[in-house]
Amino acid sequence: MKKIMNKFIKPTKIIFLAIFALSLALCIYEDAIMRKSRCLVNTGVLAFMINACMQQKKKDNGLSLQNQTDDILDSFPIGAFYTDTKGKCMNCNPIIANLLQKDVSTLVGSNILVEYFGENKEVFCGNLQYVLKNKKSINYEFKPEKGLTGFYRIYQVPFFGDSGNVKGIMVFLKNISDEKEIIKQRNQFIAALKHDLKTPVIAQIRSLNILCKETADKMSPMQKELLNLTLDSTKEMYDMISSLLNSYKFENNEISLHYSEVNITEMIIECCEQLSDCINERKIKILIRPNLESKTIIADPEFLKIAILYLIENSVSHAFKKSKIMIEITEENEEVVFKVHTDSPHLSKEQLLSMFEKSSEDAPKYGKIGLSPKLNYAYKIIKAHLGEIIAVSCPVNNKNTFGFKIPKIADLLPLSA
Repeated sequence: MKKIMNKFIKPTKIIFLAIFALSLALCIYEDAIMRKSRCLVNTGVLAFMINACMQQKKKDNGLSLQNQTDDILDSFPIGAFYTDTKGKCMNCNPIIANLLQKDVSTLVGSNILVEYFGENKEVFCGNLQYVLKNKKSINYEFKPEKGLTGFYRIYQVPFFGDSGNVKGIMVFLKNISDEKEIIKQRNQFIAALKHDLKTPVIAQIRSLNILCKETADKMSPMQKELLNLTLDSTKEMYDMISSLLNSYKFENNEISLHYSEVNITEMIIECCEQLSDCINERKIKILIRPNLESKTIIADPEFLKIAILYLIENSVSHAFKKSKIMIEITEENEEVVFKVHTDSPHLSKEQLLSMFEKSSEDAPKYGKIGLSPKLNYAYKIIKAHLGEIIAVSCPVNNKNTFGFKIPKIADLLPLSA
């Protein structure tokens, strides 16, 4: 009975490890796709896991190299095959066979990427030599020229023998046509947001400003109030659109940070003054407690100010009327810590997380509409500074804390977002 259980458990363990390895690699891939990365991403983790699986199986049942990979190959949820060091297919899983509408026996011994996907032979040989020489994984985007339609992302992962030499290459194919379509739709949305919405809003703001100045004496107090409310609402819409556009620019690495010395205390005071109307309307008192050895830090002053402004605006929006807001600035382990403490309704973990998304279905339930794009923009700014967002809510005493941590030393910061 024990021997039977061992025979069952060991292959199951191996397949589980292989699936886990592929899942991890796909997570890396999804991140790279959303960032529209064009470079070859190192998937050494996947290679290590596959090699570990095969080495473990070899020790357990002494099977040949080909038999070691067969059951792993069939367990993958995407197209997969493995080749020798010359690129000839040694075996493939049913997904590849079904995709190409060929028998596995027909595909064995062929150069699948060149013969069936139409990959340029020189490009294929160059990729093969890179993997063999550097013993590293590569992945790249590819559109087949023969038969098949759509876009694919191809992973080539070396596996090794006992001597440490490359014995063959595992190849994975994932259809990314849907992801490409999503990226295309997003770019179209960004273009529409910029040209069809942002430009008219700018014109509306200018028109309303002129109207307020030139007709102020001819309007009743109620008319003035309505006009000012319309102007404020239009400005809010402009800020929200700008925040969305800039968030996308950060994702696409289209924005570079320019570091300089920043007096963070003065910056916080300027942000509070900018929000004075909202603060006074809610009759909130702001207290600032700086506890830094030096008030000067290294950051991008333009973008850091935006992040601080939106985090304070969020806190003011949530705070109870006639309450106090404590803004605290401290140092921890070579990091500057900015925190805004408020007396405000408790927020669940789900709400705290969704607040920093571009759009949130829960946002109208607990905060000011339009804050989510701004908070998402603030999150991207802090992330570009190699920092992290702070969001904590205590259900006991209705205390909420929002803020961030960023490195204080310039050497720890990247040159661009």
